[in-house]
Amino acid sequence: MPGKDDPMVIESNLSLARRAGVLTVGKILQSVMSLFATIYMAHVLGPVDFGVLGFTAAITSYFGLASTLGIPILATREISQLHDDDEKQGLIVGDVMMLTGILSLGSYTLLWSLTPIFTVAPTLRAILLISGLQVLINSLSPQWASAGIQRTDFNAGANIIGTIIRVGLVFLIIHSPRNLEAVPVLGVIGTLITVAIEWWLLKQTKPIHCRPSWTRLWSIFRRALPMTTASAMMQAYSSLDTIFLGYWDGLGVVGYYNAAYKLVLFLGSFTSVYNQVIFPLATRLYHSDVNHLKVQLRRSLSITTIITLPIILGGSWLASPIIRTIFGDRFEAADPLLRILLWTWGITFATLHYGPVLIACNQERRFARGIALGGAVNLAANLVTVPLWGAIGAALSILFTELVILSYMMYYMTHQVGWYGPSIHTILGVILSCAVMLLGLDLFSRQLGLFEAIGFGSLLYSASLILTRTVHPAQLKWALRLLGP
Repeated sequence: MPGKDDPMVIESNLSLARRAGVLTVGKILQSVMSLFATIYMAHVLGPVDFGVLGFTAAITSYFGLASTLGIPILATREISQLHDDDEKQGLIVGDVMMLTGILSLGSYTLLWSLTPIFTVAPTLRAILLISGLQVLINSLSPQWASAGIQRTDFNAGANIIGTIIRVGLVFLIIHSPRNLEAVPVLGVIGTLITVAIEWWLLKQTKPIHCRPSWTRLWSIFRRALPMTTASAMMQAYSSLDTIFLGYWDGLGVVGYYNAAYKLVLFLGSFTSVYNQVIFPLATRLYHSDVNHLKVQLRRSLSITTIITLPIILGGSWLASPIIRTIFGDRFEAADPLLRILLWTWGITFATLHYGPVLIACNQERRFARGIALGGAVNLAANLVTVPLWGAIGAALSILFTELVILSYMMYYMTHQVGWYGPSIHTILGVILSCAVMLLGLDLFSRQLGLFEAIGFGSLLYSASLILTRTVHPAQLKWALRLLGP
């Protein structure tokens, strides 16, 4: 079994981290710009109109799912397994492009016919149709292909350019609630530019063979059925809460929930970056060196624990000033929602080390059953908790759902390759360091502004990590190697 100092492990760790680094830098720029645009729109539009955007996004996400049906996940795995076979990779890209194009047109036609059912407010019809167009364009993105050939830098660059244009137009055009219908139009423009650049970059690297065969298309569709089921249930439990709230408590409550969720999605954008890197790597390592795969995942889980727990605890402690500083006093009802949803984000991050790895290990049916279980649990939980506790009930439902899914994925991955998880020393060191951080915030945060409190807490936590030797000099040396050529 390769040890942590084995050259193969070290080089693979560096390669993984460098690819993640490129994506992360791009995602930071993209997410920060998007967050500023979101905050600006929340202030300009107010809770109700901001809730309209969240509600329509939840509805149209289902039609985005119908445009892909989980096919890109299967295609990413197959492309990564083919390594440098350009001919076969090009055929897969062409086939999936044809299949998702047909599905996208059908999905948008269905949205057009069903829009009257979802129109719970006069402004919703036009916004739904325009937002659906954005989802249709986004479903044609070749991000899955770039991830499969480990050129995720294509996605990072294209997303930055598209986001710059979209965010710039938001600040230029959106000035009052009267501009509400222009918001999804700007989203369409940004998405169209992003997808066009992604295809152009991919075409420079890999040939794309548009020679569709109905036999091959049917084979892709049939083999993707487990992922289709999983994607449908995943979409259900990630947006049912918003839809339930819109019908049960009104769009104003959705606005509060959307505000808290946007902050968590900002953190989740980095989680999605990590998934784009770790999934192709896990696919290759499972077929070449399972023990090396476990070493990678164990180290990654330790790093994830070091990063996520202080954000969850510190963010929960400072939830009230965070919401008021970012969104204003009108959104103070989002405070408890942020505290709950932060824990949801942390659990989702941990699940990435088990769920997608099941797919990489050719256990997509097992993965699909786990997601289906989560979808059923979430539906039942929302039916009970939303009428009782409103937005807090919705947040608790998604938290409980993620716990169930994590438990399921951990159980079956342990049976597949054996146990792996963060080291006990890391867990204890992080808990102790978080305790020091929270004690310092309790004593001094009332005398500090929000950003001063964040900096002070980060300093306390980092110092405690070093003093407890949770982070070792060797690990710092390894991190510094990432800055090398």
